Amino acid sequence: MYLQLTGDGGVNQVNIPGFFYAEDGLRLYNAIHNYVEQYVQHYYSGVDDNDIRNRLLGDFEIQAFYTELVKPRAYQNGGIGMQALVEEQAVLNCLPSVRETFDIMTNFTLLSQETTQPLGQSEVQLIEDPNAVTILNQFRADLAEIEREINARNQAIIAGNQNFVPYTRLLPSNIPNSIAI
Repeated sequence: MYLQLTGDGGVNQVNIPGFFYAEDGLRLYNAIHNYVEQYVQHYYSGVDDNDIRNRLLGDFEIQAFYTELVKPRAYQNGGIGMQALVEEQAVLNCLPSVRETFDIMTNFTLLSQETTQPLGQSEVQLIEDPNAVTILNQFRADLAEIEREINARNQAIIAGNQNFVPYTRLLPSNIPNSIAI
């Protein structure tokens, strides 16, 4: 069996020899999933579903994020109807010139270059809650263990095959913590 499935339809093990992208990606997915799950449970756990629901509904930042996520979907799904036709020309009039577009694209290209810390790291420690720091430190430890496992696997393969090019794309130290824009 190439894939070992979980009860909810997920995958918890990949058994495809030499398919490092799947193996390493699954390890990273599990580490990130565990981190997010622990972090969210730390701040939004409750006595029951209603308690959790009330906490989420009462959180201004979560509500603002949700609003930003949902509003654009109404436009994508045709929710604005005839109003779109009336506003189309107004939108076209707002578009930048070719020169302005070139300048914008140049700026985006410069700003999109990788200038961030690796996954799990940040230039400034913004998390101050001791329990959240513990969760973050566990995530960092999980990433360090994944990095050690990938490097050990690559070294073992190189020892048996000098022509092997190590697969390093999904080393946690090679994954940016965020995008620049």
